[in-house]
Amino acid sequence: MLEESLAELDPRLQKQAASARQAFDQGNPDYSVAVCLHILKGHPGCVEVRQCLHDAYALKRHVRHPLARVVATVFRWFYAFQVRANLTGNPLKALELAEKFVAISPASVTGHWLLGQAATAADLPKTAVFAFEEARRCDPSNGETLLALGTAYLVAGQNLNAVNTAEALLRLSPANAAAVHLRKKASVAQSIQQGNLVRTERTG
Repeated sequence: MLEESLAELDPRLQKQAASARQAFDQGNPDYSVAVCLHILKGHPGCVEVRQCLHDAYALKRHVRHPLARVVATVFRWFYAFQVRANLTGNPLKALELAEKFVAISPASVTGHWLLGQAATAADLPKTAVFAFEEARRCDPSNGETLLALGTAYLVAGQNLNAVNTAEALLRLSPANAAAVHLRKKASVAQSIQQGNLVRTERTG
């Protein structure tokens, strides 16, 4: 699945994204959400648009009608079940469902975890990084999230970030074998990446 920056999208979509950000800045999250979801329907790998969407979710959370809390738990359970059911066969559908979970609970670690898992299944590594970074912001000391984020960094080629995240996890849990393995693997990848960069500079 293709991941695109905002600058790579059609100019018309770039204008729509700009209007979504402007609507958010003006306190109109509903419009921002609608536009961002429309763009992401055809370009699910655009992290900048997804960031705008999550900013709008967070704003909507503060103005949500009290009655929404009554049914939120039921919908969260439903979306979580549907995300897991679609991870293997239809990861893009899982991605959409995970966003619906996050829309209900923007500060939920579980919602961002589901988004990260769906992005990973859809081969959208930068989107997975974004999702697990959001999960970490919700709960900075969650060891499982740190491990998932470090792994996502490694897959996305962000090797130094992977090393740093593994070390952060080891500070919390020094005997964590998975974190030790991640740090070793990421360190090797970082060394190879630096070596390739040096060779490129010398031959360039």
